[in-house]
Amino acid sequence: MEHPPQVILHWRGDGFEMLLEREHQRLRALPLGPWPVHLRSAGALVHALAVFCQQFPCDRTRNIPGYLAWRAGLIARPSAHIIEQQVAALVPAGGAYMAALFALFLESAPERSASVAQDAQ
Repeated sequence: MEHPPQVILHWRGDGFEMLLEREHQRLRALPLGPWPVHLRSAGALVHALAVFCQQFPCDRTRNIPGYLAWRAGLIARPSAHIIEQQVAALVPAGGAYMAALFALFLESAPERSASVAQDAQ
């Protein structure tokens, strides 16, 4: 059974989050990114995804110092075009990494089930 998506209203919220929530149906149709088959642990997957994400600048105006710098014209918020590019890259990559993490879990599930059963006896 499919559950409705989580919807949160943002008051001048983060543009990235707002795009994800507003366009979730379109984003679900994006193909997965490249499957990280060479990574064989949860830690390696998390690290590699974090390194991948670092190439995309975050909105540094959503805290008090950043907001003040934005109001003073010292820094800019990411444009809608930049946010769309980030979402187009990060959603497929995140999906691929999550799928790889689930696959690793499923590969180890029989071993875990057997050890839990032995511990219970």
